[in-house]
Amino acid sequence: MARYLFSLTMKEDSKAQARRRRAGAIDFPFGSVRVRQMSLTLKLQRPKKEGKVMTAEKVVEVIERYRELFVARGIATVDYPHDEVLADETLGLEHCHGMLDKMLQFIREGRMEKTFRWLGFIQGVLWSQGIYTLTDLQNHNRP
Repeated sequence: MARYLFSLTMKEDSKAQARRRRAGAIDFPFGSVRVRQMSLTLKLQRPKKEGKVMTAEKVVEVIERYRELFVARGIATVDYPHDEVLADETLGLEHCHGMLDKMLQFIREGRMEKTFRWLGFIQGVLWSQGIYTLTDLQNHNRP
């Protein structure tokens, strides 16, 4: 877990400034503060690492790579029930194949965090099935 150290100093505002700030957020380099009566809500955001974030285009490239793998191996698509344990190991790969189209929809909707979670799930299954090494999977994610 990353820790952030910060100090916050707020000056006394005029009544007009206070009214404007109560209506919205105050932006700082480390996140945003929303003023609500006498309390503050602080939202911190981890600074992005330059050059180490997967772009949407790169994620699509990885999705297509895995789709080609599944098709070449004759792995069908299945939406496996979320409340059942896998009955057969191959069903996990079929479920992963079925996740790929949904991931493309998430990217179009700008839901990258969910896309990254699903990508991690698929990569975990590919590793556990002995299809790729961890080094292979890391290299898939690199620019």
